[in-house]
Amino acid sequence: MKAKTKNWTPKFIALAVVCLLIGVGIGLLGYHYFLKPQSAVYEELTQGNTSTNWQSTKVESTKEMVEEIVLLGNGKKEPIDPKSEEGTEIASLLTCKLHELDLQAKCAFSKEEIQEIEQKDRSIRLFFKKPIDITISQWVEPEERDHISVDEKGYRILEDVGTALFISKDNLDEGLEGHILVGHYVEGRISYSCWAIQKEGSQEIEKNWIEEINEIISTEENVKTAEQKLCEDTGGVWVNNACLCPPGLTFTSEGCVAHSQYGPYLGIHCCEACLEAFSGCPIAVGPVALMCGEFSSGYNMSVECKEYFKEHPASVAKCKSLLKEQSNQAEFTDQGILNAVYSNYKYPEDFYQEDLKGASLYYENTISVRPPVEREHKWIELCTDNKSQALEWSESSSKNSACYRDLIDERETEKYFEGRRGYSEKPSDIILSRVHKCSYLDRSKYDKFERGTTLGRFNQRPVTIENVKELIEYLWFIENYNIDGQKVLSSFTEDQGDSVKHTIYETHVVYGDWGVCDQITLIKSEYIVDKNSGEITISQENVKTVKGKCH
Repeated sequence: MKAKTKNWTPKFIALAVVCLLIGVGIGLLGYHYFLKPQSAVYEELTQGNTSTNWQSTKVESTKEMVEEIVLLGNGKKEPIDPKSEEGTEIASLLTCKLHELDLQAKCAFSKEEIQEIEQKDRSIRLFFKKPIDITISQWVEPEERDHISVDEKGYRILEDVGTALFISKDNLDEGLEGHILVGHYVEGRISYSCWAIQKEGSQEIEKNWIEEINEIISTEENVKTAEQKLCEDTGGVWVNNACLCPPGLTFTSEGCVAHSQYGPYLGIHCCEACLEAFSGCPIAVGPVALMCGEFSSGYNMSVECKEYFKEHPASVAKCKSLLKEQSNQAEFTDQGILNAVYSNYKYPEDFYQEDLKGASLYYENTISVRPPVEREHKWIELCTDNKSQALEWSESSSKNSACYRDLIDERETEKYFEGRRGYSEKPSDIILSRVHKCSYLDRSKYDKFERGTTLGRFNQRPVTIENVKELIEYLWFIENYNIDGQKVLSSFTEDQGDSVKHTIYETHVVYGDWGVCDQITLIKSEYIVDKNSGEITISQENVKTVKGKCH
């Protein structure tokens, strides 16, 4: 019996089509859930997940917009060239971290608080060439996007960012370590928001960038030996594997301590305290026999000084001698000069000084107050006793400057009128615009373009040792406060009958580079102030030159 033939072709084709469709469906599902590639990862991408969504965020070339990098901390500022290898690495790392921000803290800072953070915490500040918008890794819920700027994927945009402060060490103990303060321009002024990066799978914030920064800049703090730290903790500076101490001090197992002849700065301070106590002592004992720290008077000597004199016995007479020799010191060893130049030392403790709080000094003059087309080749500092005139000159100077600085506040002293002015686009740019008071100092015969021996006329009367010392040290300070190599080794005054002479022994450094050594010159500067006319003259003598660090 012949088997009945069935026609399978149409059914087979139909079944095959069904299987194919099922396979395609399963494949699409598998592709979607298991094999689908993520959004294209561009160079320098970061990820964030403030919500449960992880998205790739394209990082714009923000690092190319970095104009300035400054290391801050312990009252110091150290600029880094953004174009250097080190600067490029720092700019690349920190701008990437800006794009990774995903946690906003509730905090507000005044200008003074920001300045305190810069002074005391350890941090790095970036300044951008112009305000920029930065997309960060904080995903914003759709219902919140009406009042928050976001990109097309819903990630937040920080607008008009001009600067960012990265806090790497929280010395103020305010819980800010690892936080980043983002400075936005709002109506011409900087306003800060506080941000951090959330550590994946944790409630803690990410701080790995601090270690990465330390590796890049190879901070001295990371590689300090115990000896080096002792050196720096006691006022010295570590150079070529040796400690250079301030003048009058040498490095021992206790750090920078006294030469036996002069005593350390503590010794100078305590000797001054001893003489003050002796001046009010009712005991009829001569200064040779009377030992500091062992007699009673109306003056209450500090415990610190009493302990000092137990370890370093000294009579009142010896303290007088040491203080006189310290103030009139005119002989300096090469090592002593090196110690002064390569340390944080600037001038003697009783030298005239001001706390400028990071601002720069500028004395208004015949150049600054005029438009460029009207200026002559004369730079003469102005003086007036009229406050309105001083403010008018300050305003004119600001208008004729490359950038206008707003007047923040004003004050006056016996020496000058002062306007504190700031650049709105860069809050750290502060100028103390000053005008001499003619009643104190008239410099109308002193042209900075044609420097002579006459520095001006002192108008306080009578002319005394005390006010001449303050005058000359004031003049030195305003000229040299921000010049690293200019150090005062000694400063003292003498009455010469019809005049008063003030002498300053100071250093001037010509820094070398690429195989060239620094050249340090010891200069003796003598200032004479005439008691009748008040005329101030100067004469200078190069005492000697010392070879400094070689590069």
